Amino acid sequence: MLSVVVVVIPKGTKEKYSTTSGWKNFVNIEESDFADPTGIKQEVAGQKAENVYRIDGKAAGKRFKGLNILRLSDGSVRKVMVK
Repeated sequence: MLSVVVVVIPKGTKEKYSTTSGWKNFVNIEESDFADPTGIKQEVAGQKAENVYRIDGKAAGKRFKGLNILRLSDGSVRKVMVK
């Protein structure tokens, strides 16, 4: 079975990734302004959270202090840290 993986990395780092052992084996490497090593965003502008989940995947109902997993109105999913 063939699996296709797209590695999203911070903008301006593609050359470093493409020459580093292990990382250079990936074929699909894309740079992004939004690539964050943790995947955690401080805020999600312009999107309404349709659903909020805890890290264990259980529905939370509303945002809470700590790591929130949000399913946004556009269908995307984001991890957000609430202080």
